[in-house]
Amino acid sequence: MSAAITDVEVRSLLRLDATVDVSNEVSAANLQVDEDLATSGYSVERFRLIKLYLAAHLYTIAVDKGGLVQERVGQSEETYSGVNSSAKGLSRTLYGQQVMSLDSQGILASKGAGSVKAKFRVV
Repeated sequence: MSAAITDVEVRSLLRLDATVDVSNEVSAANLQVDEDLATSGYSVERFRLIKLYLAAHLYTIAVDKGGLVQERVGQSEETYSGVNSSAKGLSRTLYGQQVMSLDSQGILASKGAGSVKAKFRVV
C-alpha cells in the first residue's frame, strides 16, 4: 500500500480555500489507486502523485463539471468540457491527463474505457 494523500495537499494543488471539503475525493483516490495499482510496481512517490492528481480530477468533475470552457452572459449559456466534448474519463480534465501520464501502464485509463455517457439538459 502506498502513502495516502491529504486534503491539504489536494486543496493546495487546486488552490482552494481551507474550508472547501475534498475529503470524499481524497478517500476515493486513495482507495482506487491502492486497489487498482497494487501490483503495478510504481514507486511510492509516483503512487502519491497519481493519487493527488486523481483526487483533483474527481473534484473538478464533481464541482466544476470538467472545467468551464465557454460562458455567455446574454441569454446565459455555459459550456463545460465534460458535458458536450468528446473527452471521456481521465481525458476530461488537465488533472486526469496528468494521471494518465503518470500511470504509464494505462491501468486507470482502461478502467473507464467502457463507461456509459449521459447528457442532461435543463430547460
